[in-house]
Amino acid sequence: SLGGNGRDIDSDLQLGEADDSEILSFGLQLSYDLGGAVLTSLTGFKDHEYIYAEDFDGTPLGINAYAQDQEGNYFEQEVRVVSDTDGPLSWYAGASYYKEEIDVLFTQAADEEVMCQFYWSYYGINSCSEYFAYYYYAFTPTPEGLVESNAVRGRYHGWAAYVDATLALSEKFDIGVGVRYSKDVKKFAISAPPVTSDLGPYFGVGFTTAEPLEDKRSWDAFTPRFIARYYPTDDWMLFASATRGFKSGGFGSFFISPSSVTYCGPFDDSCLGLTNADASPNFFDPEKVWSYEAGVKGTLFGGATRLDANVYYYQYKDLQVNVPGTGGGILVDNVGDVKGWGFEASTTTDLGEYFDLYFAGAYADTDVTDAQPLCDGTLDCEGSSLGYVPKFSASASLNFSYPVGPGAIKASAQAFGQTKTYGGLLKPDYAVNDAYMDLSLRAGYASDAGWSVIGYVENVTNELYYDGVSEGGNFIPAHYFGPSRPRTFGVLMTYEFGR
Repeated sequence: SLGGNGRDIDSDLQLGEADDSEILSFGLQLSYDLGGAVLTSLTGFKDHEYIYAEDFDGTPLGINAYAQDQEGNYFEQEVRVVSDTDGPLSWYAGASYYKEEIDVLFTQAADEEVMCQFYWSYYGINSCSEYFAYYYYAFTPTPEGLVESNAVRGRYHGWAAYVDATLALSEKFDIGVGVRYSKDVKKFAISAPPVTSDLGPYFGVGFTTAEPLEDKRSWDAFTPRFIARYYPTDDWMLFASATRGFKSGGFGSFFISPSSVTYCGPFDDSCLGLTNADASPNFFDPEKVWSYEAGVKGTLFGGATRLDANVYYYQYKDLQVNVPGTGGGILVDNVGDVKGWGFEASTTTDLGEYFDLYFAGAYADTDVTDAQPLCDGTLDCEGSSLGYVPKFSASASLNFSYPVGPGAIKASAQAFGQTKTYGGLLKPDYAVNDAYMDLSLRAGYASDAGWSVIGYVENVTNELYYDGVSEGGNFIPAHYFGPSRPRTFGVLMTYEFGR
C-alpha cells in the first residue's frame, strides 16, 4: 500500500536522490562587414559533469532505482554570410561543424525478493530461495540487492551547409527558398560488467559484456524550405511555408542487437560475457517530417492590438520513441507515422494607458498509425492521438504599470491551462493527467535605477497537476512524475547593474 498523497511521495530511494551538474560554457562571436554582406563566426564550447538519481517506479518497493553519472564536452563552429543590401534579393549562407564526446555510467537497483515475487508468484513461488530450490540451486542474498549497471561511450561529429534566398517580386509579395545539407557520424560503445547478485543481469540491463560492444553509423539528409509572404497593407502580413525536417539517427543506451540475446534468464549464461562477435549496440534510424504552415500577423484598432495566428499540418515518418518492457532494457526504435494539425493564435491589447492584456490559445489534433509496439503489439491504437499532446491549451496575462516617482507600480495576473493528457497510446483510466489551470498574481515596485521588489502568489488555487504520466510496462507500474508546486508565497528582490 502507498502512503502520502499527490505531492508527498512514498518512495524507497534505493540509490539516493540527486540532480547535480557542473557546466562550463564559452562562446565567441566575431563579425566583419564585407560591404554588401556581413561575415559572422560563432564558436562555442561546453563541458559538463552530471549526477542524477531517482526512484523510477515511485513506490516504497525496490522495483527500479535509477542513477546516471555522466560527463562530456561539446564544440561547435559556425560561419555564415548575410546580405546587407537594399535590393529585391536578400540571402544568407553558412556552414557549421560540431564534435561531441560523452561518457555515461547507468545504474539500476532492485530488491531481490521483489523481483522473485513479481516474476514467479504466479507459479506459487514467493521467494528467491524457493525459486532457486526448484532448480536445485541455493540462493545467497546480496547485501546491496540486485544492482545492474552499464556504461556507454559516444563520439559524435557532424557538419552542415545551408543557403537561403528571398526575392521581393513586388512591394507586396516576396518568396523564399532555402536548402540545408546535414551529415552526422556517430561512434558508440556499450558495456555491462558482471552482476554480484545470484539473480544475474536479467531484469534491468539484460546482459553483460567481455568487451565494449561497438558500432559506427552515419546519416545525412537534404532539407528544403519554401515560404511566401504577402503584405496587403502596411499593418498586415500573410504567409505560407513548407519545410522538411530531419533528426539524425543514433544508438540506444540500454539495448543491443540481436534482441534475442536479451531474453535469457537466471541459470542461462547465453547473455553473459558478450563480445562484438555476439552482438552490437542497438541503433535507430532518422526521424523525418514535412510541416506546412499558413498564418497572419498584423495590428488592429490603430495599433492597439497585435495579432499573430497560424494553422499548421505535419507528417512524421519513423518517429523515434522509447519502447518499454522489451527484454531486459529500454528499446529506442522508429515506430509508426504521425499526422497532426492545429491552430495557434496570440493577441496583445493595450487597455488604456496603464493596462495591457495578452492572450494565447492553441488547438492540436494528431493521428498515429503503425505503432503496434506502443500498443501491446496490437492495432487497437490505430488512429489514436499522441497522449502527451493536449487538445486545447491557453494562457493569459493582465498587466498593470503606473508611474510613481522614479519608477512604477507593477502588477499582473497570469493564468495557464490545458486539457487532459495521457501516458501513452493505450490511455487507461489510471494514467490520465487531468485538465488544469494555474493562476499566479504579482505586485510590487520597479525603480528606474534598476532595483525592484515584487511580491507574488503562485498557483493561487493550489491546483495539483503533473509534468507527465507513464502507463508503465513490464514490472514498472504506471506512475505520475513532476507534481506541481503548491500555493506559494514569496518576494523577489532584484537589482540590475550597469543600467
